[in-house]
Amino acid sequence: MIRAHLLLFPFALALSPPVAAESKTASSDCDTPELRAAAEGGDRNSQNDLGRCLMGAEDEAKRAEARRWYKLGMEAGDVEAKNGYAVTLLQGIGGPEDAESGQKLMEEAATEGSYGAKLTLADHYLQGGGFYDKDEAKALALLVEVADSGAVKGASQGWIEWRIGMMHLNGTGTAINRGKAWHWVVRGSENGAEQAMISRAVMLATGEGTTEDDVAAREWYSKVAFGGQSNWSRGMRGLGWMLWNGEGGQVDRRKACTYLNLAYRAGDDKAENILDQISPQLSDEEKETCSSDAQTWIDENLPKNQQG
Repeated sequence: MIRAHLLLFPFALALSPPVAAESKTASSDCDTPELRAAAEGGDRNSQNDLGRCLMGAEDEAKRAEARRWYKLGMEAGDVEAKNGYAVTLLQGIGGPEDAESGQKLMEEAATEGSYGAKLTLADHYLQGGGFYDKDEAKALALLVEVADSGAVKGASQGWIEWRIGMMHLNGTGTAINRGKAWHWVVRGSENGAEQAMISRAVMLATGEGTTEDDVAAREWYSKVAFGGQSNWSRGMRGLGWMLWNGEGGQVDRRKACTYLNLAYRAGDDKAENILDQISPQLSDEEKETCSSDAQTWIDENLPKNQQG
């Protein structure tokens, strides 16, 4: 039997936006009187935080204000504010573009310990172009520096660890090393990064970089499917396939069909392919039951605006 788990594996390294610019929180939510008072009082951390807050605004005037606060924070000695100001120069946010000065400031910020600058430079080295030749080994080294520094917390830290794991798995900037890939994927999954949780399930199911363990693979697919992750459909797809084949436990055709149906309704093309494979083996009654079960799950678990 051909195992479908490899269809689930997120091999691509999605490039992140610059850390300083990635906040999408509405400025009204984070632009508090307390934060402004601290920033206006000269607190450099608050100046950086206010800059990051306003950077997420749609209003160009607020983005110009973000640039000003980043500059003030930088002048007060905050390295993350220096990185933020560098991003505004590189991208022409809140004022004229000055790529040369932006590049210089970003490299200074990275040297001075800015995790945001290191992540942005890692992306530049992965992509190449502009001021940077493609250098995947440098990108990997920067990502490892950030991951080991402890500067980033939670799922964001886990996402960085997952990226490092994928680079070891695919031989990006280093020799292929499945054992190291597993190490970093485990770290990322324990920090709550859903990409790492999915990859951990796949590696357990296929024995990639670790001992094959279908029971544990089911558990990790379940965490993605039912743990409130944004890509819950990937967990549903993997779990449905394992239930269909009896991998890691008993066969459960009804749940398998239901979970695959849910993944398909969420727009998962690979789930559709699997459903096409198993459909001839399902009776009309089974198809009707799993469709009904899927709709019930949607009604009970998804907000109305997410129901297709």
